Amino acid sequence: MKKYEFSIIRPGGNDTLLIKGIVKKSLRKPLNNLAISLLPNIEQVGFYEYDQKSDTARLEMAGGEFCGNALRSLAYIILNGKVGEKKLKASGTNILLKAGIKKDKTAYAQMPIFKNLNCVKKVSNNLWLINLKGISFLIKRVYKKLPKKCAKSYGKELLQKFDLLNTKPASGVIFVTTNNLNIEIQPIVWVKQIETLFYETACASGTAATGLWKSIQKNDLEQTFKVLQPSGQIISVYVKRNRKKLTDVIIDGPIKVIKQKN
Repeated sequence: MKKYEFSIIRPGGNDTLLIKGIVKKSLRKPLNNLAISLLPNIEQVGFYEYDQKSDTARLEMAGGEFCGNALRSLAYIILNGKVGEKKLKASGTNILLKAGIKKDKTAYAQMPIFKNLNCVKKVSNNLWLINLKGISFLIKRVYKKLPKKCAKSYGKELLQKFDLLNTKPASGVIFVTTNNLNIEIQPIVWVKQIETLFYETACASGTAATGLWKSIQKNDLEQTFKVLQPSGQIISVYVKRNRKKLTDVIIDGPIKVIKQKN
């Protein structure tokens, strides 16, 4: 069996396995399943390549989706934990995204957004649809946290109801509770190509979707929201827009290298 160089990163929770080298699509699901069976804390698998000479990097998730936490993780690996910024290619979008480190043990990443404000749509009372490039989310406002199993089953039910299981590379439901102090999320994420459904311990893309939802609700043109993850850690989301369109969404938060093997 071929040996791979890999890193296990914890970007605010949401343990992510990044394997060096872009493998064939036919190998991605088997490698994803093997990794998750051998390493139960792993929630997602990505493959990457980095050319030092040209200073270019590309990230391909096992299911072809976009993943903000994996992008933060890749930037952290390439920069070797040191302050800096890179422009990276990622699955789920065809635009270059900036990602990097501003201070020790944190990493940030730009999110692939649609500029049109219609990417945030109210579906029904307490339910919104937020479309990002490479992943879509339903935001469901709840008044108290749901038990984990209940959140997962209800999340899948909502994804089925709104036909998001088969029409997007990845989709999810973010159950949001809010009070005067905190925005807290419970993210359920489905990846179509590899058929995985996770109650994620942290979700950067879901945090971005939550920030977009809050921005529209509050009618703020520029604001940073701090979002509490199931891991107990905070990922912040910066949203900038004008009256007609979105201009930038950046997520930032803690990150930790769990293991690296060459």
